[in-house]
Amino acid sequence: MKKTPSPNLNSDVFNTLKDRIIHWHYPPDYRLTEEVLCEEFGVSRSPVREALQMLVENGLVEKEAHRGYSVKQPDMREIYELYEVRLALEVYVVTLLTKKGIPEVLWQEILDRIQDNATDYAEKDAEFHESLAILTNNKSLIQHLKSINERLQFLRIMDDMYWAERYSSLGKLIRYADDFVIICRTRQDAETALQRVKQIMIILKLTLHPTKTHVVDMGQDGFDFLGFHFHKKKTKKSGKLLPYIWPSQKAMIAVRSKIHFITERMRLSNTLPEVIKFLNRVIRGWRNYFRIGNCTLKFQQLDRFVRYRLEQWVRAKIGSRGHWNELAFRTSMTKHGLEYFYLHGICAVKS
Repeated sequence: MKKTPSPNLNSDVFNTLKDRIIHWHYPPDYRLTEEVLCEEFGVSRSPVREALQMLVENGLVEKEAHRGYSVKQPDMREIYELYEVRLALEVYVVTLLTKKGIPEVLWQEILDRIQDNATDYAEKDAEFHESLAILTNNKSLIQHLKSINERLQFLRIMDDMYWAERYSSLGKLIRYADDFVIICRTRQDAETALQRVKQIMIILKLTLHPTKTHVVDMGQDGFDFLGFHFHKKKTKKSGKLLPYIWPSQKAMIAVRSKIHFITERMRLSNTLPEVIKFLNRVIRGWRNYFRIGNCTLKFQQLDRFVRYRLEQWVRAKIGSRGHWNELAFRTSMTKHGLEYFYLHGICAVKS
């Protein structure tokens, strides 16, 4: 009677191989032979074959006739498809949790865990959305999202290692999804780095964004990345030139547009508590994202804008015959729990 391999044994071999591929111990085109793996793990062919087949199903390994198994080469179309599917899953998770709600304690635990030792922001982003997916209690959803993130992590590490091995002397590559920035010490290094990136893009049959791709001086123009504006400024105390970050102009315009949309005249049929509830969702999400860095002045500007737009909305609702009561207005804001972008102690120094 043929002995069936233990499920745990299959899983151990699979997880070990997957970890090696994701962290680039096995680069693309690396051949995985059954004989070598059987000898290394001290197992028969059955669990090794099962693990290899699972890697194929996860998109990390491919099997070719007369060649066997090898680590899969990245395919740009597949990469874009993975990002599209992940976006759809993440939006669905957020939609579910918006209806269901998240206990304040669990929400704070997730934020604290993500913010601790945040160095790899792409990895932290994946961890954040996987944590939200867990709250849905949908096992299939969690598994699919984690599988996609593992595949994208492999591709991200591969790209980062390629730059680190060949061009790290020119500057440090910082990347999130298909957006990246290279920090260089001199303009000459930056110009050279740009040429190297263009060469890599040609090999990958891709093109750089014509308006977003350029060389800038952080001390003069600065640059926008992931919604933030990065700029070097002299500190008031020591006069040293240090990097500062705050919400970009594009991000400020976008959030003002949302606030304006919520407080438009066409929504006078809504009640004040409803309007404040919608505003708080925008305020809370925006504040949690941009709370790092030098955001105090930007947050205070947005608080004044919310106050102005809400006052205009209330005045329009009561009409020209209504009597304006400033004290009653302020009391209503407090009563219905209007939140603020700026909270004392949540931001860094003023920019």
